[in-house]
Amino acid sequence: MKRKYIKSIVTFIAVIALILPLCPIMPVSAAVIQPSALNGINMERNLNYLVAYTDEYKSSSTGTDDKGIEAVVNSDGIVTAIGGNNNNIPKNGFILSGSSTKKTYIEKNIKVGYAIYLDKEAVTITIIPTGYSPFSSSTIEFNSFNSTRSDNTLIIFNGSSGKKTTATN
Repeated sequence: MKRKYIKSIVTFIAVIALILPLCPIMPVSAAVIQPSALNGINMERNLNYLVAYTDEYKSSSTGTDDKGIEAVVNSDGIVTAIGGNNNNIPKNGFILSGSSTKKTYIEKNIKVGYAIYLDKEAVTITIIPTGYSPFSSSTIEFNSFNSTRSDNTLIIFNGSSGKKTTATN
C-alpha cells in the first residue's frame, strides 16, 4: 500500500513538472527546468564549453579568460552573481562557466537568485527559477459533480453516482 502511494505521488509530481512549463503564467522555457549536460567539472573551459568549478578545483579561482561568462553559486545552491571571469570559487559552492554558445546559454537562462543543482555523478546542472515550485496550486471554480454538461460549465466526474463513464463526447 505504501509503495503504491509513493508511486502515485512521484507520478503526480512528474506530470506537474511536465505540464507547468506549458502554462502561460510562468514565462520560463522548459529547457530551464530540465537538466543540462556539462562538458566537465574542474577542467579547462574550452570554446563552447559549459564547466562547473567546485572548491575541489586545483586553484581558488577558475583561471578563465574574458571569452566567456560565469555564474557564482553559493553553498545553498543560489546564484549570487553573474558576469566576469576568473571568479573566486565559493566554499561549498561552485562557479558555472561558459564560453561562446554556452555563454549565451548562461545569459539567457540564469539570473541572480535562481537555484542551480549540480549533479556531479551525471555531470549535469538543473536550473530552478526563483518562485518555481512543482507543488504550486490553483483554485478552479466548477459548477457541480456528476451532472449534465452544458455550454460554459465545468463538471467534475468522480464516479460516485455509480456510472463508469460520463457518456459524453
